[in-house]
Amino acid sequence: ERTTHNREVGSSSLPAATKRKEKEMASDKRPPLTMVCTVCKAQNYVTTKNKTNVPDRMEFKKYCSKCRKHVPHREKR
Repeated sequence: ERTTHNREVGSSSLPAATKRKEKEMASDKRPPLTMVCTVCKAQNYVTTKNKTNVPDRMEFKKYCSKCRKHVPHREKR
């Protein structure tokens, strides 16, 4: 009796196509972006950000393998 109940609770009433659309819509707010070294212009990191909360360019101090030190990396446009 319990296993039947758990299976029913775990299943979703939405069709698979609707679930895919929801995921696509959610990814619009968090697009992938590339972080570029400000010193040597190497593209070292790929990350995401929430465009609604952070509209301007992001900048972090990250390790650059070409410069072999921690330098500022900015979001590529």
